Amino acid sequence: VLGYAKVKAGALGVAAPSGQVVDPEAKKYEAIVPAIAPEIRGKEFNLNTWERYTEYMKAHPDALKALGLEARQVPAILNWVNGRRSVALIRRNVSAERGEDISSAAVAGYLEILKTVGWVAY
Repeated sequence: VLGYAKVKAGALGVAAPSGQVVDPEAKKYEAIVPAIAPEIRGKEFNLNTWERYTEYMKAHPDALKALGLEARQVPAILNWVNGRRSVALIRRNVSAERGEDISSAAVAGYLEILKTVGWVAY
């Protein structure tokens, strides 16, 4: 992941990070591997128009804020979900890609929302 960050930094003409921030919670999230739910894969393409998700977000308008996430971070989390990457790896990839520290608990919390509405399974 750090190699990706260096390549990305070079492409943007900015300094590469000197090292990855260690997330002490990462260990417990190594075994959780989310995947796009079978009823969604290949049938639905836009989470923001998925009725169950929009209803959940209307009922819980501060859900992202409570997790410490910003709206611009959540698509990046979902982009790394493929049924092979753990929550911890998704967190590392998103942190490197966005250049922002995101906790494993925040990523897991968002994925739990997606599980609740039926978008992901694990």
